[in-house]
Amino acid sequence: MKNFLIIDDDSLVRESIQLMLSEIDCKADTAENGFEGLELFRKNHYDVVITDIIMPEKEGFETISELTEINKNVKIIAISGGSRNGIGAYLPIAKNMGAKAVLYKPFDDIELINTINTVCSH
Repeated sequence: MKNFLIIDDDSLVRESIQLMLSEIDCKADTAENGFEGLELFRKNHYDVVITDIIMPEKEGFETISELTEINKNVKIIAISGGSRNGIGAYLPIAKNMGAKAVLYKPFDDIELINTINTVCSH
């Protein structure tokens, strides 16, 4: 069973992803910001971290940077609802910072599962 960490300030997004993951027999812990996510990451083993980019308190770029400092091999999927049209292109920046994959919100179960399978196969 794969273990995931979901970091997003939107409780509906966290719960939706957690539900999707439970349907494929995966376990997921959740955090509502980067501070909480990093605390959990330091205490537990996660196969994949799914993090939002735009969050209050500790945003996604800083979170990705600190996650990769803790474990340079961490598998991160960055998600964001902003900039699908290219304005303020956050997700390409996240990929350059170490995210293994990116997903634009809203995404469906199939997109998430395909992205997870791609990330976990590397």
